[in-house]
Amino acid sequence: PGGLGGGILYAADLFDASTVRSLGDRLVRVLEQIAADPQVRLSEIDVLDADERARVLTEWNGETRPKAAGSWLELFDNRVVLTPDAPALRCGSAELSYVELDARANRLGRLLRECGVGVESRVGLRLPRGVDMVVAIVAVWKAGAAYVPLDPEYPAERLAFMAADSGAALVIDEAWMAEAAVAAQSDAPLGVEVGSDQLAYVIYTSGSTGRPKGVAVAHGGLVNLVAAMGPVLGAGPGEVTLQFASFSFDASVLDVAVTLAAGGTLAIASSEERTDAQALAEMVRDAGVTVASVVPSLLGVLDPQAVSGVRNWVLGAERLNADLAARWRAQAGVWNTYGPTEATVMTTAVEIAEGITPEDAPPAIGRPLTNTRV
Repeated sequence: PGGLGGGILYAADLFDASTVRSLGDRLVRVLEQIAADPQVRLSEIDVLDADERARVLTEWNGETRPKAAGSWLELFDNRVVLTPDAPALRCGSAELSYVELDARANRLGRLLRECGVGVESRVGLRLPRGVDMVVAIVAVWKAGAAYVPLDPEYPAERLAFMAADSGAALVIDEAWMAEAAVAAQSDAPLGVEVGSDQLAYVIYTSGSTGRPKGVAVAHGGLVNLVAAMGPVLGAGPGEVTLQFASFSFDASVLDVAVTLAAGGTLAIASSEERTDAQALAEMVRDAGVTVASVVPSLLGVLDPQAVSGVRNWVLGAERLNADLAARWRAQAGVWNTYGPTEATVMTTAVEIAEGITPEDAPPAIGRPLTNTRV
């Protein structure tokens, strides 16, 4: 009847007193609810008090804005109208303006429709890195379908599994693109209506914990990604974005979607440049790259002075340490981001403060993006 008394022993190098007190308060809160109603379901027990719940659900989370209707294609179409002759894609000596990219994507998209591709069909893209890959992505979207990246460097067995598991209606390879290039197709708009709830792409996980799993993402997520990450990446007219990530990883979606919706130029690194730090640095300089989204380990092998033209680095997919952040923040803007593939590439972001030192704590992953809760 007198209740129970006790204390908590804890490792002071792992916890501070206020944290342990909060854990103790939550334990008491749970036990009181169970004592008051032994039949209560676990899902109905409140672990947090009202203030903690408000902090987690409201104070810690991003702002909410009305979600834009429509698809990413509407944003791209606006850029074709506003800046038709501006460079949209660049890879080596190949370059396409916005109006050229639009025309090629229309022709390919029309051919896809003639081949039976329709709304939410999946189309495998087994193409090497280059402008054709981005043309194919936009064409698939114009046809109302979703793309499935199939890296030609992957083992044949894995590619076969991904194509079959995704239910791909067809797979576009280099031969297919060559035939499409000579096909007599109109480059007029297709007129296919694409809504925010329609499927945009299916990207497969690495399979490190078992069989690869396809993650399906809709156009509404892409539109919100553009609105939330546009200011972070800094892509826009006159800006050149480095496209470094494998097209089989969702980081490539950030490069393509944000840059082409904002009117910037996407500079695609070749497979050789992606594996040679010196060649990549030369490509960055030659292409005039000003903004880039990469993994921290890439910055670990690059010399900041060799890519001094880049004024904004967006980092993700790996843990960022203070030493690396301090070395690059001294020269350019640096953002740290985080996000699972299932949540449309990014969910949190934070700009690294000036003056960070190698001795500081590792940078946080930031606050939730617009219309995102964490």
